[in-house]
Amino acid sequence: MNILLIAYCFGANRGSEPGVGWNVARELAHRGHNITVISTGKFYTENKEAIIKESIPIRLVTKDFPESRWIRSYKIWQAHIASIIQQEVQNQKYDVIHHITFNQYRGIKDVFYTDIPALIGPIGGAEVIPVSLFRYGSLPFWLKIKEFIRYIPWDSIPLIQRINKRSQPLSVLCSNQITANRLTKGLFRVKGEVRIVPAIAINESEIYEDLTPPTPNPYILFDGGLSRPQKGTWLMLGAIKHLWKQGLHIPIRIVGLTDKEKSIIHKKAADVGIPQEALQLYNFIPRPVMLKFMREAIIFLSTVFRDSGAMAQLEALAQGTRIVSLDIPSQLWLPTDMASKVKVQSSRNAMEKEIARLLKKQIDSPSHSEEWNIRRIKFLKKYMTWESRVDLFESIYKKLTQARAY
Repeated sequence: MNILLIAYCFGANRGSEPGVGWNVARELAHRGHNITVISTGKFYTENKEAIIKESIPIRLVTKDFPESRWIRSYKIWQAHIASIIQQEVQNQKYDVIHHITFNQYRGIKDVFYTDIPALIGPIGGAEVIPVSLFRYGSLPFWLKIKEFIRYIPWDSIPLIQRINKRSQPLSVLCSNQITANRLTKGLFRVKGEVRIVPAIAINESEIYEDLTPPTPNPYILFDGGLSRPQKGTWLMLGAIKHLWKQGLHIPIRIVGLTDKEKSIIHKKAADVGIPQEALQLYNFIPRPVMLKFMREAIIFLSTVFRDSGAMAQLEALAQGTRIVSLDIPSQLWLPTDMASKVKVQSSRNAMEKEIARLLKKQIDSPSHSEEWNIRRIKFLKKYMTWESRVDLFESIYKKLTQARAY
């Protein structure tokens, strides 16, 4: 098939959303499909290097745009790629177009510029920060306003109207029930089928089947800096403070920081009574190194308030690493027997203590059993690999093209 992928985020050997676009395109190309990807130029150089190095037949079309502080960059970018999509469709005979920007249903337009079968998703975006976390999440005022607006479903109406008016066959996948409800409940709703499919996945070859023995220098791993306040960095530091007060002197390794963020975190840690030796701070690291960090960590800790996919948790689980995370809707795909989930509470101090308690419980408990490891591997291979995810996409592409109205 000739497939046109629209991926606002597209990055070789990266996690989170850039990795979603890359891995879907890569797997489809390996299966013999002709793949064209329209994306931004953010990771263009490393994408081209990976395409050449791995001999992947992916054609990459990029379009940069003037970013704005006040208007969502994603919407600006879509306005700029409209003409590119029209030109592509005129010059190439595509069988299907696939919009694969997974954390954003707002303002999707690109699949409606063409008169060919289309797949949207899996998409998220309707996830909200639990109300109690607004009170102690150290969120800037502008972000609190922005997050409160998420509770209002008005921004799904344009997408619903476009879907309902479309003449060519179309399929919609949502990454979680919350987003599916926003598109299928209420006065305005999608008339066609909307299915729930996790957006994230991992390469089967990256599932580490042998559990790593305890490291002589244990550490807890935390993914996220201050550029995304939803990561809950201050909540994490509060929990580490309680852990060290109990005499469990295990450092927290934080990755993905800028030099400025490092200075801020050092100051914050000193303010709350965390010694500097409790911190191991890293700038951005390549994904293979991140997976190694995960595999060697005694625990992967996540205090993210809101997320559309929880890719880092999936990658940690694939490495056989223990996980402690908040019990939020976007992580419903994560089985409760494979992660210690912290219930959201109204008291910040109670939350910090509960996170510390679960960290201590994991540290004090014996290693995972072989039976647990077998169940982990079986779950990942059956439901959470790119191979299985692209199997589903291919089946949808086939149905869409067979149902195409001529």
